[in-house]
Amino acid sequence: MNINEYMEKYKETEGALLVDLRNPEDYQRAHIPGAINIQMDQLRDEIRRIATFRTPVFFYCYAGIRSAQAEALLTAKGYQAYNIGSFEEYTGEREGKTVRMQMKELRKEKGLSQVQMAESIGVQPVTISAIETARMKISAKIADRVRAVYDVEVVDTDLSTQPAREEARTRKTAGRHKNGVRGRKRAQKKENATVIYQDASGRQITEAEILAKVGKADRICVYLDENRAEWVRGKQSGSTELW
Repeated sequence: MNINEYMEKYKETEGALLVDLRNPEDYQRAHIPGAINIQMDQLRDEIRRIATFRTPVFFYCYAGIRSAQAEALLTAKGYQAYNIGSFEEYTGEREGKTVRMQMKELRKEKGLSQVQMAESIGVQPVTISAIETARMKISAKIADRVRAVYDVEVVDTDLSTQPAREEARTRKTAGRHKNGVRGRKRAQKKENATVIYQDASGRQITEAEILAKVGKADRICVYLDENRAEWVRGKQSGSTELW
């Protein structure tokens, strides 16, 4: 039986208790309606407080490992315990509060590299880099993938919240003034570097090619997965296909 089949049994069992063994942060984002959140290190004390040996207790966690341990622990103590498996496989109704995070915040919280984050949602690493540095806006497709995998609404990067980046820019600017001509040459060399964007299918386009297609504009937002660049030119705005 998987978690969805066990949930039918839980609903039919009078007086049953449903326990979510995941971290409080993930529980708050999304959980099965009616589930309570208990951590493994608090399980013995909490169960004594809220259940008796006659109370059927249904456990779930991330992958079914903690819930298997909880089932074994309580069964040995005389409780009616059931490991119903992984929350990741649950397809029914969920409840919780919407969590909004920038891509970099989410990646750091999960302990993932840009490559690992890209693999988890099915895009290229360069896409994650472009989002985190505000060179690319988050498309609806990417937002849906992140929501499906992490139960998080990912938002565009706000560079004003990254003081370290601004401080680094200030140091670089100071260095250019200090070093005179040598500093200007380094800056010119960096400005001439080629920036390449790549979508999930491997198609590539350079920043120069995008500018050539769009023409003169005050602001350009690139949506690789939707094959378009939105632009603003004075009071006018429009959209241009990338490929």
